[in-house]
Amino acid sequence: MTPSSVIAPQIQKIINISFETATFPESWKHADINVLLTKPKEDLKDLKNFRTMSLFPFLAKVIEKIVNKQLTRFLKENNTLDSSQSRFRSNQSTETTLIASTDDIRTILDNGEAAVLNLLDLSAAFDTVCHNSLCTCLSDARI
Repeated sequence: MTPSSVIAPQIQKIINISFETATFPESWKHADINVLLTKPKEDLKDLKNFRTMSLFPFLAKVIEKIVNKQLTRFLKENNTLDSSQSRFRSNQSTETTLIASTDDIRTILDNGEAAVLNLLDLSAAFDTVCHNSLCTCLSDARI
């Protein structure tokens, strides 16, 4: 009997209970935060040269991966994602979106039409959302 054959069923049981009860242990919601220098020999006085890294418990990351796979499969099977959606999809990235957008604009211009590209930086948009209101709305939603 290997250690993994003993541990794996126990981990599976913990994860299944989490899904069945729709609970996520409070202790798994907390991370150890590390601050890393982005490049060696950078100015240590400039905060822009640092990035933070959150280290979550192992099982929290396992559950995250499982939920991601299940959600992705659900969205694909129900044809819910827009074809231009590239974020968090396999084999697509910001780069593929940029290439597709550039190609679209060039095609429009080649046809003698005008093109407008509007870019929004929503990187901090979630930070401005009232999380309690969002959770209430999501819990009231019926899917």
